[in-house]
Amino acid sequence: FAAARSATPSPPPPTSPAQLLAELRGLRAPCDGAQLAALSGAAVALEAELGARQVALVLHRFADLQWHSADLCAAFEARVASSVEELSPPEWLAVLQYYVGAGRRHDALCGAAARWAALGNAKSLQLHQLELLVSSLAHLDHLDSALGEQILAMLEPLPPEADTDCMLRIGVALAVADVGRARFYRQIVAYTSRNISPQDGDAQRAAKLLVLAKAGAPNSALTLSLVRGLNPVAFRNIVPISLLPGCVQQLHAATIGQEALLLDARPLARELARAAAQVVDDIPFERLGPLASGLGFLGVQAPHTYELMWSRVVGEDGVWDEASRGEGVPFRVLVQIAWAACVAQPLPTSLERSPGAPQIGLHAFIDLLSGVSLEAADAKRLRQHLRQIALCLRNAGLKLRGATSGAPPNESGPDSDVAARLSEVAERWLQHSRRHVFFSRRRLAQARVVRAFTRHLNVRGVVASVVCAPNLEMPAPRPRTVDTICLELHHQERVGGPDGDAEGLLLTLWAKHPLLLASAREARPEAEAEASAGAGASAGAGAADDAGGGGAEEQSCCLNGFEAVERREGLQSRLLLLRSDATAEDIEAAADAFLEEIRGDAAREAANTSK
Repeated sequence: FAAARSATPSPPPPTSPAQLLAELRGLRAPCDGAQLAALSGAAVALEAELGARQVALVLHRFADLQWHSADLCAAFEARVASSVEELSPPEWLAVLQYYVGAGRRHDALCGAAARWAALGNAKSLQLHQLELLVSSLAHLDHLDSALGEQILAMLEPLPPEADTDCMLRIGVALAVADVGRARFYRQIVAYTSRNISPQDGDAQRAAKLLVLAKAGAPNSALTLSLVRGLNPVAFRNIVPISLLPGCVQQLHAATIGQEALLLDARPLARELARAAAQVVDDIPFERLGPLASGLGFLGVQAPHTYELMWSRVVGEDGVWDEASRGEGVPFRVLVQIAWAACVAQPLPTSLERSPGAPQIGLHAFIDLLSGVSLEAADAKRLRQHLRQIALCLRNAGLKLRGATSGAPPNESGPDSDVAARLSEVAERWLQHSRRHVFFSRRRLAQARVVRAFTRHLNVRGVVASVVCAPNLEMPAPRPRTVDTICLELHHQERVGGPDGDAEGLLLTLWAKHPLLLASAREARPEAEAEASAGAGASAGAGAADDAGGGGAEEQSCCLNGFEAVERREGLQSRLLLLRSDATAEDIEAAADAFLEEIRGDAAREAANTSK
């Protein structure tokens, strides 16, 4: 068959515009590539004989046949520059569509189309034609704010029974151009996202997520539906720079309301962090703070990205001076980036001061926390960020103090001075800030689980009470974060010490979403066995490990950024994870299992001691 086909002579190429158009009309997709290439070459050869309308028709037919040729675009580039003046809107829109599909930029054609629309002529277009115009101009950076506002005014109120795909593409184009207020995009979201089908492709899911990000309205259920089934790499490749911070903020806000998004949104957030590292210089510096804070909350450990963000911000004229005084947007942005860096990894203990703008690290964080009043509005807004940065500074100071403890008394050195300064700055914030790790409905589930667990331990004869870190000697009657209890263990329930002594054991209980715990069991089947043997009790063992799940985790369970820093830098305690929907019977069974576990620990330790 192949030999017979190769032996069949190819038809001669068209020699006139009429013959070319006739052959193009007779074709139906899919077509043979060699035949389309031959017809494309014939169209280039006949360029001088084709009229303006014939050029538009030729390009329209090639677009229908999904054949986009750079040679065709180059051959007709001069001819189509005046298409808007010479042709009807459907004809020159077909020309514009072909150039956009071929990835060819034609500034003269786009400029003429934008001027035509700015005169109010866009009102005469049908909705699918308006979508083609808006999407093409936005794609080629020719949709300015004035034209965008004019088109937006034409669409309000939204046309009834309009095609949802058209409205979605128009919404994405206007969002990319940064046109309009959030109310318009909320209408688009409500109109186009009534049904999320499992068959929706990456392009449709990405478009809805972009419009949702521009709407600025947290919608946990819709975000979860869109993220599930969305290819993170594909989304990273199409997300525009202007909407990248908004997408991360949308994921952040939605995760606060739906903790299960930690599992589904983290792969997407990791790809967005990679994208941000590549375009950090193109993002307005005031948007880098919420971007970093959102990535940090999602547990994305990307220290290189945060370092690039920090360098970008402090490189702006006057920004560091303003931030070190605790003033305005620069202070808020740098605090958020600093906190995200704390989520990513322990602070570097380098004591060298860099010339010029400060590098991210101990000295910069000391200056940042020292210059602001505890009662400043920005400090209150970022109280938990500042508190956890202070936790990291305190631990860095303890490490430095331990490293210098062997020095002679008369030779304190610069390290001990820095250690003292770190402790001073850290304690200033830690003494005036209460822990607040949980949000929204999670806080209610957390309090219910911890109190039921503590109550059952008391029934079993174990003295247990809720404590409020870091002042363990002063248990707070109403701690803001209810998660850590202190158990007084005696006799066979103790861990070390002679008979009759009591020793306090700190236990942190976190009520996590059932899907997170189920995923943890699937990811590491031996986790339960390790936990029963006490291996899972080490504080913060996995909080800073980016090699496995690609983010903050412990016992193979995803942690948000606040939880990760708390486990690594806060109270050293055992960690027990329970389902947030656990019943009273489930909680009592978990308490009984925990008591059996610590008794087993004591028995094994006693056996080892006797040996």
